[in-house]
Amino acid sequence: MQSQLTKPIILAGILLTLSCNVQGAEKVVVVPLFSATGDAAAADVLAGKTFSSATGKGLTGTRSPAPVAATGQTATRPVVAPSGSDGDQGKGVSAAIRFTDNGDGTVTDNLTDLVWLQDASCSDLATDKDTWDNALAAANGLAEGLCNLTDGSSAGDWRLPNLFELESLRDMSENAPSLTRTSGQAPGYPFTGVMPNGGLYSYWTSTTLDRGTTMAWIVGFLDGAALFDAKTSSYYIWPVRDAN
Repeated sequence: MQSQLTKPIILAGILLTLSCNVQGAEKVVVVPLFSATGDAAAADVLAGKTFSSATGKGLTGTRSPAPVAATGQTATRPVVAPSGSDGDQGKGVSAAIRFTDNGDGTVTDNLTDLVWLQDASCSDLATDKDTWDNALAAANGLAEGLCNLTDGSSAGDWRLPNLFELESLRDMSENAPSLTRTSGQAPGYPFTGVMPNGGLYSYWTSTTLDRGTTMAWIVGFLDGAALFDAKTSSYYIWPVRDAN
């Protein structure tokens, strides 16, 4: 086991902690300000950082490798979980409140800090569904003024999500669509136009199939299935961008 040395450093009013192993590798692992109660974001935890603050109110997390997101299954949902099953183990990280409606046509995922287009079937992106090449172009060209966006975004800010990004929306305890339900929101999540029926109602990802470059991965939200199809096929477009 490698031993580690930890030393605090004050830089621009921020407490930083450098963790050094015997081989000399260093990692900055602390973020919150002295008076802060939550400057660190969920993505920082997923990135494998650890946190503390002078007031003891910092977030806690683990060093790399980053934690895997929980699937959403519990000991009683969707079935009574036998020993060793997903619902019984409850592995992975989750967010107390998964989605935040930003009131500008976007939704923030509080688990990943990714910002999603609120309208999951916006007609400004495609009349109905479209090919993979057109989906890439449509997502890259999304900007304020389209799809009810008032977020100040410009063309190039948005993108077609990769396979892991789109899969991160799934909640495997839910179906039709397989999205986390949030109390106080109807129908339980702040998105509109989500196509839950799988098959022809799936969504493109930007991820090409490694053994068939004329095909790409898709995700359906009936039950969260990930499949692949020819890039000349037509599927829905659900753009994503990074938080500002």
